Amino acid sequence: MNTSVFEQAYALAEDRQHLMMSTTDRSGIPHITSVGGFESLSSDRIVLSDWHCPATLVNLQYNNQISLVVWDIVTDHGYQLTGQVEAVRPANPGSDPELVVRVNQAFTFNHRGHNDLELEEGARFTESSSAEIATGARHLPTDIQRRRAYLYMRRSLGG
Repeated sequence: MNTSVFEQAYALAEDRQHLMMSTTDRSGIPHITSVGGFESLSSDRIVLSDWHCPATLVNLQYNNQISLVVWDIVTDHGYQLTGQVEAVRPANPGSDPELVVRVNQAFTFNHRGHNDLELEEGARFTESSSAEIATGARHLPTDIQRRRAYLYMRRSLGG
C-alpha cells in the first residue's frame, strides 16, 4: 500500500472538494455522482458523504467496488482512488448515508492524459512529460522513463 500517495490524494480531497464517485449497476452499466464530503479515517479508510443519488445506493447493493476521482480542475492535478464500500452509515433525516470505503489503489488523474499504472511509493504529482504520463514514472532517470514510454506505446498499438 502506498500511504504517501494516499495522503496526497486525501489532502487534495479535503482541500478542494472536487470529487466524483463511480459505481456500476448489476449489468455493469457505470454511474457517476458528485461527492461533497470527504473524511480520512486512516491510511486506507475514508468516509464519503453529501452525495445525492439514489442509484448509487442501489448499485452498491450489487457491487461494492467504487472509483473516486479527486481533481483540482484549475491546476489539472488529481488522483483516482479505487476501493470497496465496507459500510453504509445511517444518515441524519434528510441527508444521504455516509459510505465507509477501504481504498486499495491510487493513480494519477489529469485532463492532459493519465494511465492506469498504480503510483509507486514516494511518487509525487509534478508537471509531467508525456513519457512520464504514459508510464507512471515520476522519479526515474530520463532514459528509463523513455524506455517505459516506448514499451507502453508499443503495447498500446499492438506491436
